[in-house]
Amino acid sequence: MDQISLKLFLEYNPSTGLFIWLIGKRKGSVAGTLRTDGYVQINIKGVCYFAHRLAHLYMEGNRPNQIDHRNEIRNDNRWSNLREATHSQNKMHTARQINNTTGYKGVTYDARREKYWAQIKKDNVPYFLGYYDLPEEAYAVYVEAAKQLHGEFAYV
Repeated sequence: MDQISLKLFLEYNPSTGLFIWLIGKRKGSVAGTLRTDGYVQINIKGVCYFAHRLAHLYMEGNRPNQIDHRNEIRNDNRWSNLREATHSQNKMHTARQINNTTGYKGVTYDARREKYWAQIKKDNVPYFLGYYDLPEEAYAVYVEAAKQLHGEFAYV
């Protein structure tokens, strides 16, 4: 799918992030289906595309490898909410993992030492940030490191 073909099928509203069908039985209706993982997908001629990737193609004429949702809401495809990212930047801008037991991103409890430790990654390289008595202390150190290492992609 290229930009010209896309614009024959759909119109994109950058302010709302919605696509509208331009042809066929669905002409004038909102395009896309909300997936269980939170992303919107649009089926064009039997091929499924993510709406955020189509938005980038519609606006810029290309499809980058990674696109990040600034507010982490996967179905918010407003142009102001989308940005091109590297794989590493996209990984930086994620919430804590569901199996995290401390409640803080980047913080793990070490039962043997009875301490909390903080760690952060950039470009898949881990950085150990030290041991702390309280999870809040470890998280505060993580937050500062995230701001420095991850910049605008920091998720804190």
